[in-house]
Amino acid sequence: MALRDLLGEAASAETRMNALAAISIVSIDGAVVPPPNSRLELDALLDRLEAEGVFDVFTRYMAEFAGPAAGDAQARETALKNG
Repeated sequence: MALRDLLGEAASAETRMNALAAISIVSIDGAVVPPPNSRLELDALLDRLEAEGVFDVFTRYMAEFAGPAAGDAQARETALKNG
């Protein structure tokens, strides 16, 4: 709910997903990144991450929570054919 309050109810799904990635960051290049407390801080963090950084966060989510085969399209296709 705090994230919704920070973004506003009219925020797009893409904006919400990017914000979720940004608030998950604890450090960048070894430097501690405090969680954003305002929309301005969130926007600054998103600018710092850029699209590549957001992609990296979600790639890490996939590796941690969905297993190693989740990011491998060939392994998914094989599993579907065999399953």
